[in-house]
Amino acid sequence: MADWQQVRSEYEQGASLRQLAEKYAGPGISKSSIGRRAFFEQWKVPSKHGTWDSGTPTPPPVPLPQNAIDISNLLMSHISTALQQPALETRDIKSLADALSACTKVLITAPQPEQGEQEDGLFIPLDRISPETRMEIRRLLALDAQERAQVS
Repeated sequence: MADWQQVRSEYEQGASLRQLAEKYAGPGISKSSIGRRAFFEQWKVPSKHGTWDSGTPTPPPVPLPQNAIDISNLLMSHISTALQQPALETRDIKSLADALSACTKVLITAPQPEQGEQEDGLFIPLDRISPETRMEIRRLLALDAQERAQVS
């Protein structure tokens, strides 16, 4: 059985997965099993610039919006943040460009909210309803305001 602390130590000192798999060959020890463990345990890896990274940082939890348009807008803000990182590799830029393209497709093809829907309340087009209905709506709004004032 491999000493995983030793494997981790050598990995964090710059040994490749292939080197470690050859050195510690045995049951349950392979290049992919070492890589999985390094990923899930967030082992530190030396970067190409001589500094140490902790791998991919875990973003803070964000409440996920309920519709495709808001999700795409949220993802686009994360893509924008990622693009501001210094020294992005070509593959990273390509991945971000693909994600941006997917978000744009969602924004173009997703059903748009109807004109009467607003996040802060209900929009009622008064020009489409009768004067009697308008008066009844005003009466109900006034009654609701009185009830809320009594509760407060």
